[in-house]
Amino acid sequence: MRRTTFHLAIVAWLLGGTAWAQEYAQELIAPQPVASPQPTIQSTAPAAPPATNAAAPDSLTPDYGTTTPHQKWQPMEAITPIPDVTTSNTSPSGGAMPEGEILMPGAMVQPRPHGPCCEKTARGYCCPPNWYLDQRARVMSHPKPRETPIGGYGGIGQAYNGIQFVDVFGIDYAMTGRSMAFGPAAGYEITIGRYLGRDAENRDQFLEFTYYGLNQWDEDFAIHQTDRPTARGAAFGTPSLYPIADNLGAFQTETFGNLYTIFDNRLAGFNRVDDLYERYESRFDNFELNVRIRPRMRHDRMVLYQNGCWCREAQDGCIYSFLVGARGMSLDEGYWLNGSGQVVVDNYDPETGALIDSTTATTRGEYNVRTHNDMVGLQIGGDIVVRKGFLELGTRAKGAIFVNFADRLSSMVSTGGLDDPMGDVDLYDAAGPYTNVNNQYSEYHTDRSRDAAGLLEVGFTASYQVRANLVLHAAYDMMWLMGVALAPEQVNGRIGSPGRVENGGVLFMQSLSLGLELDW
Repeated sequence: MRRTTFHLAIVAWLLGGTAWAQEYAQELIAPQPVASPQPTIQSTAPAAPPATNAAAPDSLTPDYGTTTPHQKWQPMEAITPIPDVTTSNTSPSGGAMPEGEILMPGAMVQPRPHGPCCEKTARGYCCPPNWYLDQRARVMSHPKPRETPIGGYGGIGQAYNGIQFVDVFGIDYAMTGRSMAFGPAAGYEITIGRYLGRDAENRDQFLEFTYYGLNQWDEDFAIHQTDRPTARGAAFGTPSLYPIADNLGAFQTETFGNLYTIFDNRLAGFNRVDDLYERYESRFDNFELNVRIRPRMRHDRMVLYQNGCWCREAQDGCIYSFLVGARGMSLDEGYWLNGSGQVVVDNYDPETGALIDSTTATTRGEYNVRTHNDMVGLQIGGDIVVRKGFLELGTRAKGAIFVNFADRLSSMVSTGGLDDPMGDVDLYDAAGPYTNVNNQYSEYHTDRSRDAAGLLEVGFTASYQVRANLVLHAAYDMMWLMGVALAPEQVNGRIGSPGRVENGGVLFMQSLSLGLELDW
């Protein structure tokens, strides 16, 4: 090529263009290094159309046949602006501004070679990162479960039976599944991404692994008796309206706390007690493995500044991507209910009515249920981001369908039933069919289920590029998780209940996250 150009210069010299040909031939024989991105034009020489400038906009068009994340590095001569563009933001008569190039006022940094990336953000049309690591602190909220009655204050009141008001026993429930309000819990989030390449449709593809979790919630609630009523046997007149008071002897009375639960009235330690205490714990973890596909945004542009320097810049605008992958979630919960109280039993002489003896006993009840939800499924999602310089604002959404492998483990222990005449003595007698431990009744149940669960997640994001390879991220997300087994909704106080998994729970969780992304 150089030899052919040299021969053309000799022909031009022979045809009369002596001055220009000699000068051009000398440059070909001994080329000098370029000292400035803008070529020097001799005012006395005739202007020739610079063929190299015409290729400047085309140099920004990527080679769709390559799969590397970066286009080839362009020499300075290939992107130097044409001589007829001045630095005064105007074009001389007859001059033309190539398409894709604009003139910008203001100073710029010292000239340097133009690479394949935006010279401001180090990103752009052809510069996806090879690796990126995003780490954040994630604060999540846990909602209250459904309104499930647990326990409250029992007493005698009046109710209308359709004809008149009559005295009845009732419970004013002060303890429910919603008595405990979880506060926000801090956790950790990490995303590791790897650039896979560009497909035939000019889309960048990434492989991402995301984990967030380690969020744990723990809350408790307790109530204390407000009265200690006394139930009397049949010999004292009007029969007592308290549940199973007919178990008392005719000349026997019992004084107890006025706290009752949804557990069977025959169970001591859960009914006729002075104190009730409940505790609720929950833990959440999330795992994702996705392929993210991001169509490339608009081509980068060449910007001419007033100092005569050219800069390659990414264009502002809307960027979107979509993903598909596998997702796993784990939700483990526990619920505890404890009751304790003292019962005072007085025995009277049938003939004289005198007090024969008085005994005081302590009753206790312990109930524990744990649930595990291990969900595995597929998800799809996407995001839309609006970029303005170093700032990005956007929204994102995901949806997933899971198979939920749920299980339930529960235990119930009631102690002191032989000392509570209003209970069922047969349940606590070691010689009977229900227990092997005297004065203690217990049950243990295990159940598993495999059912469908679903998830919908919507969020809003904001990002700011602090450095060329460092980005600050913030996000607010909302998540609806359906078809899970929540521990408070498993409470079942019926004696001999099979203890099946109730997996119709719904969680609405909100989260705030803040962190940094490192690209390389």
